Amino acid sequence: MRRLLFLLAGAVVIGAGCAGGDDKESAADGLHEFLVAVSEGDQSAATERASGRAKLRAVRERVPRGVEIPPADDYAVLRDGPVTVVATELDTEFGAYAAPVMSEEDKWKVAFASDALRIVEGPPPPRGSVGPDERVGFAVYSSDPDVTAALWIDGEKHQLAGAGGPEFTRYWATPELAPGTHTAVALARARGEEAAVGWTFTAGLPG
Repeated sequence: MRRLLFLLAGAVVIGAGCAGGDDKESAADGLHEFLVAVSEGDQSAATERASGRAKLRAVRERVPRGVEIPPADDYAVLRDGPVTVVATELDTEFGAYAAPVMSEEDKWKVAFASDALRIVEGPPPPRGSVGPDERVGFAVYSSDPDVTAALWIDGEKHQLAGAGGPEFTRYWATPELAPGTHTAVALARARGEEAAVGWTFTAGLPG
């Protein structure tokens, strides 16, 4: 785990954000407890940490049972307007997990969007490499004409370009990236819902 990356990302966001370290700890703890429950196969505990109906089958594809869950101190807390997103790296084929969280009943809970809002990461795909066009992006599936989106790479928010049709929009940035592994977190907001994904990719590495 690149613990330093997430600690620095979290520090930058919190320093520029709305609240202090206690808020970061609470939001990170919410996702941490949810991921631990999923990893341990504790459906009841996972559901308790979810706001609304938890899509546990989809989560298990990204968080396999038994995968090691990092401590909450290794999580990044990112904000886009009123939305809080928490992300952490995981030793999986996606390399990371991210989700919107919200404060509910004095607990931070993971928020799940309906099937009407969906994000697909890439290019580059999880564990893939940045292509010659140097784009890092994602696709949002929604019928809402007023979709808004955000992208953080290693905790830094990037300006996005976008193109698409009435049901699908592709967003991307062309950041200058140092050679190595990077973590991306994408957020989409539509019709009062939020969805987020996290993944890792490489830049400037041979092969």
